[in-house]
Amino acid sequence: FSAAKTATEYLIGLGHRKIAFIGGQFNYSSINDRIHGYREALDEADISVSPALVIEDIAQWSNEGGAEGVYRLYSKQDRPTAILVSSDFLIGGVYRAVRELKLTIPSDVSVISFDDSPLASYLDPPVTSCRQPLLEIGALAARRLVRLITTPPAERRPEKQSVKMPFIVRQSTRRII
Repeated sequence: FSAAKTATEYLIGLGHRKIAFIGGQFNYSSINDRIHGYREALDEADISVSPALVIEDIAQWSNEGGAEGVYRLYSKQDRPTAILVSSDFLIGGVYRAVRELKLTIPSDVSVISFDDSPLASYLDPPVTSCRQPLLEIGALAARRLVRLITTPPAERRPEKQSVKMPFIVRQSTRRII
């Protein structure tokens, strides 16, 4: 939630008002949190969320899905100046589709993604990203598993924990003001 909000606020700070969101797999709580963070940042900036700029039903969680999202966004009248991509699983396709549409990142559209996979810094241009702190997530999961194993079933309570995702600024965004 907070990482998506931070990323969206960053784009707003660069002057973007038409910020798209490409997502899917909303049965994953992390992806669901990202759309909520995106929406809250726009709401707090008094920017209405245009349904045309939100792609919530990507069919494939892959490069093909990322490309599908871009093609759908650019087939509409209301085109974005920035795209928030919910996962690096989609980012290769996003970059490919932008190139195929004869657009450039960040001159024509700014792009931010999530996960900061090794691919993120090798894209051209390298993508600004919210990094998944995998070691911290693994340590939290291990501690949670130990608690689960050592706690009697009647005493177990549901837990939801969040970790801070560092925001890594690279060359895929630009100021438009």
